[in-house]
Amino acid sequence: MLPPWTWTRLLALLALLFAVLTTINAINKGGDAAVFFEGGRRLLHAEPLYEGSSAADGFIGPPFQAMFFAPFAAIAAVRPPLARILWHALNLACFGLGVWLSLKALDAVRDRAGQPQASWLPMLFPPVAAILLPALTNFEHQNMNALLLALIAAATWQMTLGFATAAGILVGIATALKIFPAFLIVYFVARRYWTAAMAAIVSTIVLSVAPLVIYGAGFTDLVK
Repeated sequence: MLPPWTWTRLLALLALLFAVLTTINAINKGGDAAVFFEGGRRLLHAEPLYEGSSAADGFIGPPFQAMFFAPFAAIAAVRPPLARILWHALNLACFGLGVWLSLKALDAVRDRAGQPQASWLPMLFPPVAAILLPALTNFEHQNMNALLLALIAAATWQMTLGFATAAGILVGIATALKIFPAFLIVYFVARRYWTAAMAAIVSTIVLSVAPLVIYGAGFTDLVK
């Protein structure tokens, strides 16, 4: 068994290498970020969000997705590479945060079960190695899976601590950004976690409607 400091240094080295490789891709490729920024641009200019859109062109995401990416779109209008780098940096931070929060949730479950704290560094390498290629693909295409990972991991951690409302709100944010986290709402209902389910449903609806209200009122007039 390697000493803890060796695992820490190895993890730091691999994280640095991963960040460098994915940053090179972020500078040279647009990927899904271009679609996300287009939604933000349309919202900023009070243009129809979905007009002339398809899977490969325009914008097809939920309304809150356009609102979330509006600041990136504003930066992209002036400095497109900077907007891509900032989105990539947020993705990297969310990836690390998602892994860390997942471990926090695991520790909370072990505490509730009366099990001793495990040394998580050696345990971290097999699952990270298993998802390495999909993770590289995610960052190559500049998707939002890392952001969703952070939100869902945070919701899981909050749920293990007994904070059902916070967990539901986090799931609601993830669902408003991309629809498939809604399966977690189905899970809440199936397990009769009513507080978490209601918090998730309400936050999803509010975040989904808010951009439409702003858009209908004239978004550019509100931000002047």
